[in-house]
Amino acid sequence: VYKRQAPVPLQGLMDATTVSVAAKVPGRLAAVTVKEGDQVAAGDAVARLTLPEIEAKVAQAKALHEAAAAKADMAQEGARTEELDAARADLARARAGEHLARVTNTRVAALFKDGLVSTQKRDEAAAQLKASSELAAAAAAKVTALENGARRQEKTAAEALAAQAAGGVAEASSLAGEAEVRTPASGEVTRVVMHAGEVVPAGFPVVLVTDLADSWAVFNIRED
Repeated sequence: VYKRQAPVPLQGLMDATTVSVAAKVPGRLAAVTVKEGDQVAAGDAVARLTLPEIEAKVAQAKALHEAAAAKADMAQEGARTEELDAARADLARARAGEHLARVTNTRVAALFKDGLVSTQKRDEAAAQLKASSELAAAAAAKVTALENGARRQEKTAAEALAAQAAGGVAEASSLAGEAEVRTPASGEVTRVVMHAGEVVPAGFPVVLVTDLADSWAVFNIRED
């Protein structure tokens, strides 16, 4: 009599793609905003970090950017009217002093020629004229520099520093944006690994998200 063989029982295991949702920067967990069994979509926030060091870096970068931008604006605008007026007044005083020293030197030289003043007096008058001329030349150079404004190289350097500072602000702001830990994939939260108050290293899983739509079964089957 033929007996039908009993079916061989198959044992298997269901599996699915699981993603570890980790923080990009280290910090202390302020809150985990999901719980096991919750459904999340790609881009949803699952946790929030407190990042006081990065927030301080953002404030510092913004302050440096403001200072660099102000310096660049000053280089483009040139000297203020008050500075230019003061420099022109200094030049006028220096030229007046030079004129007086020149007249004095001429008189002393004439008196020395007639033997009415000593050699020392003549030398002092000549030295005073030289010092007055140099002072007038320096004052004139300052006025010229203020009238011409910053050189092209100085303007370029100031603009480059401002751009570098802006890059620092962008970098620090980008790091501060990592305070929100977001899942890169949709699925079900199958495990909460870290909890509020704990310090999370960069790259360490905070929660695990399993994509149940991408699941499969694995069976162990006898050869016969």
